[in-house]
Amino acid sequence: MKSPIKVLMIIDHLGLGGAQTLLVDLLAGLDRKQFDPLVCSLRKSRHFVDILKNSNIRVVELPGGRYNPIKFFRLVALVRRERPAIVHTHLLGSRLFGVPAARFGGVGRIFTHEHSAPEKNRRSRLAMQPLYALERLLMHLAEKALAVTEDTARFCIENKGFPREKVEVIHNWIDPQRFHPRPQWRNEMRKAWQVPSEVPVIGSVGRLNPVKGHRYLVEAAPHLLSKYPDMHFVIIGEGEELESLRTHASRLGVVSAFRFPGFMTKVEQAYAGFDLFVLPSVRESFGLVVLEAMAAGCPIIATDVGGVSEIVEAGRNGLLARPGDPVTLAAAIDRLLKEPHLASHLADAALKDVGSRFSRGKALERLQECYRGDHGKKAHD
Repeated sequence: MKSPIKVLMIIDHLGLGGAQTLLVDLLAGLDRKQFDPLVCSLRKSRHFVDILKNSNIRVVELPGGRYNPIKFFRLVALVRRERPAIVHTHLLGSRLFGVPAARFGGVGRIFTHEHSAPEKNRRSRLAMQPLYALERLLMHLAEKALAVTEDTARFCIENKGFPREKVEVIHNWIDPQRFHPRPQWRNEMRKAWQVPSEVPVIGSVGRLNPVKGHRYLVEAAPHLLSKYPDMHFVIIGEGEELESLRTHASRLGVVSAFRFPGFMTKVEQAYAGFDLFVLPSVRESFGLVVLEAMAAGCPIIATDVGGVSEIVEAGRNGLLARPGDPVTLAAAIDRLLKEPHLASHLADAALKDVGSRFSRGKALERLQECYRGDHGKKAHD
């Protein structure tokens, strides 16, 4: 019997984030008879470390700052000691350190995962050219860049100069069963948020970071509360924008309608408390929380950024709004509240899409084909 193929996963950190969530879910579904995973985090962080260790997955955490050059030599030492057949990097820091360390350590097969949202601003793109040139050089050492959306893949090819044949799209995924709502969750969440069970609740989930655009949801609130005075907004997550969002809501006179419960370990329960889910991001590579809301049966409104339109097809399984525009965001929310049949139709279509297009099984099959080296045979099936 053949021994499992050893795979070293390298990631910037194991704190909160979409890439980290995907990595943990990937490892939970990886065929351990075929693959033996080891995770290396470039920084110490607690959130997902214990989860991985409890799943019998080895984790190595490197001490020091994010871009400490000593990390390169520690990674080389790790690679030479563990002798993995494959190195798979996630996020920018792990790519900059991990790809050359893997090749220097003698690894022949290297994959990089492109989780980040493409930067559309021309000035920002110009400033990023030196970094893109470095990434382009690193791609000569890698076998594949795995992009989470077609939009990200195009950006890597057209702006970063990655060879087209080295870029493959593997959409993000979730386990739909985890988010299937339980009857008791709605009342439990409403009680925890101190919100009456019969009033409309508009929910959002994500890091409280400027690119997530929560301030525009706050600015949409006055337009909506004039029509729905009992409406509440629940924003799940934590981050540096928390106090700024509270201050902004207070300035607009709507702070009493907002709830900021912080991070939730069992976030699947939160979706059951929402009547509508909103993703108001101004930049987004994929929007994993959109899949979560789809699986939970929430009608969805999202901004048309990055690869979100590859998930949400306007008028078929959700609505799209202009990014940074609270007026169109409010109008979309108002429409779904006024047209419950439309909201229900969109939610039903979205739920079907999760199982057929964004399942963990389908994505894992593609990834494991890449690992085995037979991705070229099935990539276009």
